[in-house]
Amino acid sequence: MECPYCRGELEPGNLYAAYGGSTCVGYWYPAGTKPLQLPTAGRLKKLGGLRLGGHDPADLRKAEAWYCRTCKRMTLFNVE
Repeated sequence: MECPYCRGELEPGNLYAAYGGSTCVGYWYPAGTKPLQLPTAGRLKKLGGLRLGGHDPADLRKAEAWYCRTCKRMTLFNVE
């Protein structure tokens, strides 16, 4: 899929958001990758994933998310 901002290639994946108290953290994983139980920066990088936000709470939500590595923008679909 083409990025609507820069015309680069959008990479399919999923965004998982964890909520805990007043904080939220998100993790993006490429399509076909299982979420990690302990998503450290090093383990995420090996999978090609990204971390967005603060600390690591436990209640995960999921959304289909396409990421453009060229302009570093993310497009979200089907937020659950």
